[in-house]
Amino acid sequence: MRPMFKDCADCKNVGRRGGCPNCRRKRAYFPETATPQERFWGRVRKTEGCWFWEGALTSHGYGEFVYKGVNWRAHKLAWFLTYGTVPDGLKSMAAVLMHSCDNKRCVNVKHLKADTQGENMRDMLRKGRKRSAKLVPAQVIVIRSRHRAGESIADLAKDYGVGKHVVQHITAGRTWRAIV
Repeated sequence: MRPMFKDCADCKNVGRRGGCPNCRRKRAYFPETATPQERFWGRVRKTEGCWFWEGALTSHGYGEFVYKGVNWRAHKLAWFLTYGTVPDGLKSMAAVLMHSCDNKRCVNVKHLKADTQGENMRDMLRKGRKRSAKLVPAQVIVIRSRHRAGESIADLAKDYGVGKHVVQHITAGRTWRAIV
């Protein structure tokens, strides 16, 4: 996590990130003549692999930037600024830009791929990123087979320490769709 305050490079006072309030009044963090694109790319730290977003973050850890009055996820805006358009698939609600590097703060367009939300979830499972799940894929397979064999949802929920609704969703195929 980045510190909320740091010493001002100009006057050595402690102030908000980017300088103290006095210095910020004298000169903007970015010059007033800076274009939105310059302001955006000025918040990116490029390395050989990932390009790290160093601006504002969402509560889920993705970069966020206001471009022409609209809140954008930083990686989607990087794609838009690089290619001049958003991929056709991204115009639908089911499409996403997937990070091949699995770094939410990365805005390197070479690490982004347009695909569906379903494929993004399957990719997440393949790479073991589903951290919040109480169950692992092997358990889901066993739950489904035991339910097909006639075991009750209540018994399965008790055995695995989850709610009955979780087992109902698994057996009905509403969750863990990528696991057959």
